[in-house]
Amino acid sequence: MNLAWTAAGALVGLPVGTMLRGQVCRLSVRGGEPDEAACRDCGGPLPAAPALRCSHCGSWLGAPATIELITAAVMALLFARFGPQPALAAYAYLGAIGVALTQIDMAVQRLPDRLTLPAYPVLFFVLAVAAAITGDGAALVRALLGGLALGGGYLLIGLVSGGQLGGGDIKAGRPGRPGTRLAGLA
Repeated sequence: MNLAWTAAGALVGLPVGTMLRGQVCRLSVRGGEPDEAACRDCGGPLPAAPALRCSHCGSWLGAPATIELITAAVMALLFARFGPQPALAAYAYLGAIGVALTQIDMAVQRLPDRLTLPAYPVLFFVLAVAAAITGDGAALVRALLGGLALGGGYLLIGLVSGGQLGGGDIKAGRPGRPGTRLAGLA
C-alpha cells in the first residue's frame, strides 16, 4: 500500500463528501415525494452550493462529518489499491456515488434515479477512456457484458419475485431487503 496514494485519496474524499452532502440531503425523501428543499430544523431553503450546515439556523445537513469521513475512507482505500492506474477515476466516481447512495438508502430505502441513471454512461465513458489509454479494449467489452448479464439476471429475479425485489435492488445489483424471501440470495 502506497501511503502517498492513500493520503491523496483521503484528501480528495473530504471535499467530494462535502459536495455529496447537499445531494444526499435533497434526495433523502420517500419515493414519489419531491426533493427536500428546506432545512428540516428551521424550514429555511437548503443552500445551493456545497455546505455542511444550514445557512439560516446552523444545524448540520445530515449527520455531522459522516459523509465526508466515509467518502475520505473509501477514496483512501481506492487510491491505495489502484494508485496510478487509468481506471482509478472510474473506481473513485463509483465509490463516491456509492457513499451517497448508501446514505440515502439507509435513510429512506431508495436509490434515486437522479444518481443511479447518470452513473451508467459516466462509468462507461471513464472506463472507455481508461481502456483507450491502456490499449485494453477487451477488458471494457468484458466489463460491459458482465454488467449486462448481472443486470439482466437481477431483472429476471425481480420479475419472478412477486414484488420482493424492488427497482433499487435491481439497479444496484443486490438481493432484497433483510426479512424478504430473497434476502439470502447472492
